[in-house]
Amino acid sequence: MCTACQSQQSLASKFLEHLGNGVVSTSLPLRSPGEPADPDGNSQFAGQASTAKRILDTPGFPQPVPKPAGGAPACEVRQTNDMGLGVFATRVINEGELVLAERPLLVVPTFTLMLNNSYVNGQKLTDANVKSVVEKSIEYFKDVVEKMEPDMKEKYQSLTLGNFNEGGCREMAILQNNAYNTHVIFDGMKETPEDVYGAVSNIGSRINHSCRPNVEQDFDLKSFSLTFRAARRIERGEQIFATYVGLILSTAERQAKLARYGIICKCAACVKAPQSDKIRTQIVQRIDHLLDLAKEASEQKALSKKHLDLFAKLLQDMVDEGMQADPYYIRWLRHVMGMAAYVGAKDMADQFKEEYARRTKPFC
Repeated sequence: MCTACQSQQSLASKFLEHLGNGVVSTSLPLRSPGEPADPDGNSQFAGQASTAKRILDTPGFPQPVPKPAGGAPACEVRQTNDMGLGVFATRVINEGELVLAERPLLVVPTFTLMLNNSYVNGQKLTDANVKSVVEKSIEYFKDVVEKMEPDMKEKYQSLTLGNFNEGGCREMAILQNNAYNTHVIFDGMKETPEDVYGAVSNIGSRINHSCRPNVEQDFDLKSFSLTFRAARRIERGEQIFATYVGLILSTAERQAKLARYGIICKCAACVKAPQSDKIRTQIVQRIDHLLDLAKEASEQKALSKKHLDLFAKLLQDMVDEGMQADPYYIRWLRHVMGMAAYVGAKDMADQFKEEYARRTKPFC
């Protein structure tokens, strides 16, 4: 085991011994006073002690942050024509490649009342106490930001607020406007909207929104980093886009959710709303229908190329809609891959298998 890993495990062991059961604020990976920063950076974490323990107990934590192919950055932040700052590809990035991975500046519960011990321990919100509970949460959150390293705090404070107000607390408005859902960090036994944690990062939080995104965002717990994978080929100089909302929603629903970010999306899906909505809002129903159809045909031993064509048509519709970054796409790709193999369409099966491998290959 490397010396750095041994040091981190020893530090984690000591930290866990003295960790209570309430709200904690600490640097992750852990860092002793006077110790130099991790080469990949340290995040400021605030949340439940039990959640911090679960992160520190992750096998292999902390791994180095993955690097794009070749080691050099694959993107850069620069000014856009009409979106303020944005992130742009500095070279051609192929489908499935890592575009960006970075340690967040800050990781906290997106439902920030979870930073109030009284609330966490069962205090009920009433008309009489709601103001004081919220004020204590804001006070704690401000203190968390204040504890960040000066350069990290400066980067955090430079991010935009959108249309968020959050009780007049600038620090909290920045969180709500710039945090990505980690999905893998949450209080309790499973992810819920109230218990999940958000991560704000230096470059990743500069990525603008599109309903036709070219990257999919994830969180790698072992390296404690936000990752962005190319959902399709991205050309040199092309702007990087993520999505801030669900892609299977109607245009009106997406625009309503985007309003809080101060965004009026003008992507092709929003411009051609009637045609786009017909496809996007029917994705789930079509998936359920096709799976039922395939199950019935399988029971009758009648699965054929006809069923594969129907499966592939839905996948192509999602590609045409620019939905390759949506979780439904990768799930459906796996179904189409399996269907092609089952009906003996070897060329198609190989094609889909190669795409699936590119889209799911672990980052080194």
